[in-house]
Amino acid sequence: MLGMLLDYGVTTVRNPGGPTNETVRLRGEVLNGTISGPEVFTAGRLLNTPEFPVPFVEKQFTTEEGVREEVRHQAAAGVDYIKLYVGLKPDLVKAAIDEAQRQEIKVIGHLYLTSWTDAANLGIDFLTHGVPVSPFLLPEDKQTIFNRTGGGPFDHSLWLDLVDLNSTEISNMIDSLVQNQIPVDPTLNVYEAILKQGSYDPQNEQRWNKVLQLTKMMHESGVKILSGTDIPNFGFVPGESLHHELKLLADAGIKPMDVIKIATKNGAEALHIINQTGTIEPGKQADFLILSSNPIEDIENVKRVETIISNGKVIGKSINDND
Repeated sequence: MLGMLLDYGVTTVRNPGGPTNETVRLRGEVLNGTISGPEVFTAGRLLNTPEFPVPFVEKQFTTEEGVREEVRHQAAAGVDYIKLYVGLKPDLVKAAIDEAQRQEIKVIGHLYLTSWTDAANLGIDFLTHGVPVSPFLLPEDKQTIFNRTGGGPFDHSLWLDLVDLNSTEISNMIDSLVQNQIPVDPTLNVYEAILKQGSYDPQNEQRWNKVLQLTKMMHESGVKILSGTDIPNFGFVPGESLHHELKLLADAGIKPMDVIKIATKNGAEALHIINQTGTIEPGKQADFLILSSNPIEDIENVKRVETIISNGKVIGKSINDND
């Protein structure tokens, strides 16, 4: 997977969750050249609760001290981030953020029982997945419908049916993201896979339009948008799916030049490595692509990679749409 990412011109990645010791070791093996791949920044296993168990690498907690102990454990193991998951309520999210700040590491959230608004105000550093499924981001009457219908953290379609993008709840959420400078990784590939598989469905088309509209609203309001794809879910191809994600961001109405910044400068700023990479400037690490066609004219030209330069080294011609 790391080799494929590099082949498609991805020179830095954030891994927001995996078995703690193994992911830290993998990061080191890439850094020392044992494994070929992009530079890796990684979280460890997910912090969750028994309320919504998931078949991922996670550890479940019910107390603030348990959360704090796990944050300390992962910090000692050398992770770059802590990943908080859907079952955590605000008290546990607050405890995790507080302990992570003590350990001087950042916190990523894929949340449900804590709304994005609350998470942003509690001091989280990143939020991921652009459909913030949470009953607390719906008006009270819609919350009731969501809960009565058995809605849960992965009921994207139901949430999209009920959400009013012009509501006070969504407006407050976006304001909190802007005020607290919280980057958001929409992973539009995920929602395209969920909503656009199979035969045409006008209801899914309406939901998909809402996904794109919310992404554009956040971008235009000043939320720092990032570009990730949630590989390997839904069989996404490493690297290729990132190229497609950039197209989907453009489909949301974001200008190609801004999409390019999302994939480069925004990512470096969010990872706090903008002094090293993310833009082409004298003295910075040489991480860039040479393309055969102008992506400002058509964002899909990012696929037309002639040469990849990673950390100052030419690593060869990319896999591209002509191969």
